[in-house]
Amino acid sequence: MSLNGTFKANDTKFATLVLVAMLATSLLVSNSYGENSINFFPKDATTEALTIYILEFSLEQPIPANANFRFTFPAEFDLAMVEIAGSSSINGGFEVSVKENQVQIARSGLGDEVPAGKKTDLKFALVKNPTEKKDDYPVTITILGADDSILLETVVNVKIK
Repeated sequence: MSLNGTFKANDTKFATLVLVAMLATSLLVSNSYGENSINFFPKDATTEALTIYILEFSLEQPIPANANFRFTFPAEFDLAMVEIAGSSSINGGFEVSVKENQVQIARSGLGDEVPAGKKTDLKFALVKNPTEKKDDYPVTITILGADDSILLETVVNVKIK
């Protein structure tokens, strides 16, 4: 192999390494500070189950220590026994209230702000699932900031089997 052939082979390897490094960096940046991500589901999705509902999410902006979460369920869900909320990733306390078909969870203001892009969870219980099996019960999820500005508002379809 000539000296010129060695340079071409090394240039190709170097270009490949640079391309791989650029792709990996762009994936890390987009996963850390990318779009809002949300997953909402019941721990037990069977009809008439008394269950915990789980919100797993990350937001593009920070979540203040006095943020509010609202979950608006269809009338088929029984929210009368919802009394408790918790999180493995949000510190501070929560105040839970139910008004008609809406669960409201307010952060106490005592915990830390959740940084933008941090994977976070919020759980609340006990919700009684509907009697009818259905793939698309729409639940509206709203997360409000300290000044009641909307940080996230989306509709998630819950499947009851």
